[in-house]
Amino acid sequence: MKKLMIKSLCFQLILASMASTAVAAPGSCDVIGGGAGYTTALLPANAEGYVTATTYEELRKYVDAGQPFIFIPGTATITVPNAQSSLRVKSGQTIFSDRGLNGSPGALLTTPHINEDENNYQVYDLESKARMTGLRIQGPSGETTTNNKTIGLQFVTGSSDIEVDNNEIFNWPWAGVSVKASVNNKVHHNFIHDNIRSELGYGVVVQNGNAQTEVSCNTFNANRHAIAGSGNDGEGYNAHDNLVLPGGGRGAYHQFDMHRWNEGHGGKYVIAHDNIFDYGSFGTSNRSSIYILGVPTDGPATVSGNIFTQPWVVGSQFAVAGIKGAVPSEAEIKATNTFEAPATYTQDASGVCRVNVKNLALPVNCASVATVLSK
Repeated sequence: MKKLMIKSLCFQLILASMASTAVAAPGSCDVIGGGAGYTTALLPANAEGYVTATTYEELRKYVDAGQPFIFIPGTATITVPNAQSSLRVKSGQTIFSDRGLNGSPGALLTTPHINEDENNYQVYDLESKARMTGLRIQGPSGETTTNNKTIGLQFVTGSSDIEVDNNEIFNWPWAGVSVKASVNNKVHHNFIHDNIRSELGYGVVVQNGNAQTEVSCNTFNANRHAIAGSGNDGEGYNAHDNLVLPGGGRGAYHQFDMHRWNEGHGGKYVIAHDNIFDYGSFGTSNRSSIYILGVPTDGPATVSGNIFTQPWVVGSQFAVAGIKGAVPSEAEIKATNTFEAPATYTQDASGVCRVNVKNLALPVNCASVATVLSK
């Protein structure tokens, strides 16, 4: 009898542990989307020997010379040519501006629309241990119908340990950030939006195999897919504490994605935990918040601790969907995530913006939620 009681007690403790995991929720970010309140912003005072660039010619000269820290003042606008590899950030280099400091939006690096050709290339190459932070990085088109296939930041094949943080990244037809056969990377505290070209349109994409990154504390809005993968072997992402907004209309499809590659594989792994999905109002099957089209080689995607403002199902659209074996069971997903939790957005007298959902009031970049701020 005592043995049975001990076994019963152990089982109850296990259930209690599972329950505590199930109620996990977003909240590990100082400010979602970066900007004001981002506690690890790089300042000139902390960048020994930095140089200052205010033109493309200066920026290119300092990058090519291997300067370790290149500062662009927040008042500057630099036109980066719409051409392949206009800027190759070398290993260990950092390009930075002052987004969020004293109200600065950060320097604008803008790549103009030149024509409606495919322009199928990346504008920025990032080598291992490169960092781009505190900037606004604008591409040539935020239209669903453009013929352009231009990529913004692309990680060099075989690279690692790249960091993209505290930026606004927008209007890139193929992808704002392309992790191409590169591992151990971080994309965090950014506002990534309006990367929405039909059939492409990725905020962040892992592709070309053996491509992996952590994606955290970002605000995503009006991307065709916020995060995507081509499904090739070795691809994966750990996405946590992100906010996904409902913009993009019918140009926005399922937001966290992994495609299917050979033999039905859907990359190596997909981890989606502690995110807020304020998304999913259309009720059509291709607009789930999470949709995994192949089975990751490490096993079903991890989907836990997320908050969905939508119900489990709207029309023919499930909040989380995938082919057999790609995602956990419906029962497990429902037990470890929250559904139908309305979200509101507010700005207090001190200027701090918050997303209010469930029992949380989380700081969020004000510019990133401007379209949904409560009046």
